[in-house]
Amino acid sequence: MVIGHHSHKIIHASKNGKKGHLCHTAFIGDDSLVSLNVYNHIWDSGRNETDISEGQIREKEVQGVEVGDTADSQDYEQIPKHCYETQQLHGCKNHTGIPQFLLQGFSDDPELQSLLFGLFLCMYLLTVLGNLLIILATCTDTHLHNPMYFFLCNLSFIDICFTSTTVPKMLVNIQTESKNISYIECLTQVYFFITFLGMDNFLLTVMAYDRFVAICHPLKYTVIMNYWLCGFLVLISWIIMSSVSLIHILLMKLLTFSIGTQIPHFFCELALLLNVASSPPLMNNIFLYVTTAMLGAIPATGIIFSYSQILYTLLRMSSLKSKYKAFSTCVSHLSVVSLFYGTGLGVYLSSGVNHSPKRSMIISVMYTLVTPMLNPFIYSLRNKDVKGTLGRLLSKQPVICKNHQTQNK
Repeated sequence: MVIGHHSHKIIHASKNGKKGHLCHTAFIGDDSLVSLNVYNHIWDSGRNETDISEGQIREKEVQGVEVGDTADSQDYEQIPKHCYETQQLHGCKNHTGIPQFLLQGFSDDPELQSLLFGLFLCMYLLTVLGNLLIILATCTDTHLHNPMYFFLCNLSFIDICFTSTTVPKMLVNIQTESKNISYIECLTQVYFFITFLGMDNFLLTVMAYDRFVAICHPLKYTVIMNYWLCGFLVLISWIIMSSVSLIHILLMKLLTFSIGTQIPHFFCELALLLNVASSPPLMNNIFLYVTTAMLGAIPATGIIFSYSQILYTLLRMSSLKSKYKAFSTCVSHLSVVSLFYGTGLGVYLSSGVNHSPKRSMIISVMYTLVTPMLNPFIYSLRNKDVKGTLGRLLSKQPVICKNHQTQNK
């Protein structure tokens, strides 16, 4: 990268044949002068001092010198940390050539890292396998082709993507004993993490509405919950969350970060990135609070309203058997909702009361890995249709399609 106006740079230059490091600590002014603090390490034999100490060099004297250009000597010394710790992260390079963050992770103990790697790898594989089986069962068994299982199939797909956003990078860092994550990788992780987290929230809300229509308006269920409406609800959820995530990323591009900024987590979380930013994240915080309030309150209100109406309808039923049958279709969804919002609320309360990064990371594992892993087990163990289909798939028996009333009516 060629030195330009209004930026902090690290350069290597030579004077009188001597190789050395130049640390640029000021802006280029209108008079085309560059104020430099010069750290000149001499490798010529018999030379221990330099004739360059501190001063001003005209821009034309250093024009075209690239950032990170290494010395010819094999005894090249590393650039002093204070030469690059203040440079802006976006739009420039450090001496490694790639702007990076440092993820703190869980532990630096090699033995504990091996244990964590095995544990998280097993949990990740269980999450992917379990949700793939739910998708396969829903797609192959025609009597599961109804709105409830359509949303369940989408939820399983989102859970796989949500977990894959954070866990593979964490596993790679543990295995390679590295804490690095590039600036682009971090922004990408933030984008997909927000998108899939919001999609989880919206799908749980839509599934609550589906249960409300099935129990409170059973005769109109097939008319109201038609495939066009189901597809529209999923599509509008994708559009909303993709747009919100994109705005977050665009606002993040306006911030600056110091090279080597450490993030006290095992993945790039938006709130933590705003806390470690070098520039004031006022607009980012405002947008974060507004979207969190809206995208959190509106779905939660929809779920509470749906189940309040379901409870009112159940209390009006005279038959105990009818009450049990209607409520049994909601148990799996209620369990997933309680797990999702319970862990999310736990993370929020822990961040407000306790500022321990380790404890926050442990709680975060609950909603980033444990919840998606348990969802397939909850739906398969509590749902006879899914359990039967999975049993036939695993035993390689053909799926027998029957025309019968499902539990939705």
